[in-house]
Amino acid sequence: MPNAVLHIGVYPSTHPPTLKNLAFVHCDCDQYESIKSVITRMYPLLVERGIMLFDDYPYLTGARMAVDEFFFRGQLQKLGERYYVVKGHSKMSQSENLFIPGEGAEASDPAESNIEELKLRVAALEKSVARLIAFLPWLDRHAHK
Repeated sequence: MPNAVLHIGVYPSTHPPTLKNLAFVHCDCDQYESIKSVITRMYPLLVERGIMLFDDYPYLTGARMAVDEFFFRGQLQKLGERYYVVKGHSKMSQSENLFIPGEGAEASDPAESNIEELKLRVAALEKSVARLIAFLPWLDRHAHK
């Protein structure tokens, strides 16, 4: 990932004010408040079809609570032991694609318009996520030095 820029530290204090047009966010915060902060601040900055990966979703109650507060279950994708969402990928609220209780019921399912195109896009995104996940051990080894 030659153009990757790492912002390592305690979030949100490390959030750069000029951050925008994100393609990938790896959320490994462990705690409810931190994960909630990442979602509310960074999800709107994702480009269409950008990916937000949640490292601790299957393991920590706070992580599950924060993610489940913002996203429909149908938005979460599983790849290996990790879960992620793809911005604009499934039936969701029209307000930044975040789940807001009482909203989004009228949103149309994109699968109704072109199922084959969506299948191809999902397959391509799954391959991209698999490559990104394969990169995570290297990142862990080098980011904490």
